[in-house]
Amino acid sequence: MAADSWIIHSVKDVSLFAWLLKDLGWVLVCAPVCLPAAFVAIAAESWGLRSEWASASSGIRVHSIAEVLWLIGNAVWVTAELLYDHKDPKEFMFPWYSGPLLGPDEQRYYLGSRVALGFYLIGLAALAGFYAFTLASGARSSVENRGEARNELPPGREQVFGGLSMELYSRIFIGPWIAKDAFWNLEFPVCTLLCGAIVFVLVMDYMRRAGQLHFVAELLWVCGNIIWAYTELVLKEKRPLRLLAAAFLAAGLVATVASGASARLQKGAEEDKGEHRPLVAKGLAAASLSSSAQASPQG
Repeated sequence: MAADSWIIHSVKDVSLFAWLLKDLGWVLVCAPVCLPAAFVAIAAESWGLRSEWASASSGIRVHSIAEVLWLIGNAVWVTAELLYDHKDPKEFMFPWYSGPLLGPDEQRYYLGSRVALGFYLIGLAALAGFYAFTLASGARSSVENRGEARNELPPGREQVFGGLSMELYSRIFIGPWIAKDAFWNLEFPVCTLLCGAIVFVLVMDYMRRAGQLHFVAELLWVCGNIIWAYTELVLKEKRPLRLLAAAFLAAGLVATVASGASARLQKGAEEDKGEHRPLVAKGLAAASLSSSAQASPQG
């Protein structure tokens, strides 16, 4: 694994870890966990976008911008909810939650949630514009191949669906995911769960194709969010299911740590191989010289 590729992989794991921690804090209504994690996620995604910009295709850039916009919208929404949204502490029965941090204020919460919705809609508009342009221009191959940095994937699986790069394919989930949060914000349960199901199918396919722990963590994150959305929008809050959603998110955190550790071990093994090769080459060269000296006639 090349150094740059490993760094990008590490940033993705850090970002996913922060996504999961943000949602874990949010589902448990724990501001000290949720809010810092949200801003770490934004910082990690922004750094990743900046690092990839020069070598990434237009498709990767647009999807990365949409991810950053989605994260900003999430940060705005969770901040408004924790500061102003009224939730009955008896309903949650979490010892650390006693109500909104600045007191109930329905108007300010509504304003914050609509600002978040605005970020979601901008992200969706950017993706829709990119897809429309790509279809209209017939430029799929240029979108996928023009200066695009590819992930380290198993041989023969770098491209899917007749030429779509795995790196770009692994990011298209962000469209239905942003739509899921937009519908959740508007409290449309059927549309929210349908978008969540689409993302579930996509991430399952990522796992099947790439076989990476990173996608296992993503799948756990998706499952946790679907359970959470069902709890809020359909059941109108049931603490046991909220705790189940938290359990999936916590398992995703463990899988993310395992993904990072696995990548680090792989990098170390490749570095060891790289250091061993020159020694082997020197040994072979010395043996060759020795054989030549012995074979040469004595004067």
